Amino acid sequence: MPGLDALSSSTVEMAANVLLFVPVALLFALTAPRVPGVVVWLVCTATSAAVETAQLILPGRESTVRDVVLNSTGALIGVLLHIFVSRRRSGTSG
Repeated sequence: MPGLDALSSSTVEMAANVLLFVPVALLFALTAPRVPGVVVWLVCTATSAAVETAQLILPGRESTVRDVVLNSTGALIGVLLHIFVSRRRSGTSG
């Protein structure tokens, strides 16, 4: 695709790590509305850390702290989207 040639595989991987956890956190928050956003974020971050830890023993896999940070960033975006959508639905602005 024109214009996408400039993207490195590292950039694509980083974006994918962020985008992977946006829907996870958003769906978690939507299905458990009484769970505080910070708890949703912490659970997502712990899940990411667990996956990265498991990759330590899997052959051919690389475990990085960067992936946990990127996944956690995606989870934060998902939680913030949930807050935004919830407030828009209820008519409150903050």
